[in-house]
Amino acid sequence: MTARPARFGLLGQLWFQVLAGTVLGAAIGWADPKLGVHLKPLGDAFIALVEAGDYIQALERYYAPGATMQENQSPPRVGLDAHIASERQVMATFKPRTRRVERSLVDGDLVMINWVFVFTA
Repeated sequence: MTARPARFGLLGQLWFQVLAGTVLGAAIGWADPKLGVHLKPLGDAFIALVEAGDYIQALERYYAPGATMQENQSPPRVGLDAHIASERQVMATFKPRTRRVERSLVDGDLVMINWVFVFTA
């Protein structure tokens, strides 16, 4: 696995992000259990962008600048710019299509989306 650039420091470490997200999610869920319901329109808007094929706009609007993404056996891509460049390359090679999302769940700070992508040459 490739080490993250030092400029991200502790905030760039996955273990810290998971721990901080868990603690923050628990605190928000305890303070306002219905917050997930209020945030559902954000999730719906993100899903709508992806379903419409506006992948780059979805990334720019909803992903953090320091986001890290990784495909199965590939090294991680660090940063939104790297992820957008990778998505542009995929879209130049294939014609991706997103099937309609039939299942999504928002339960407090837990979000699950069942994505189905179809790639044609």
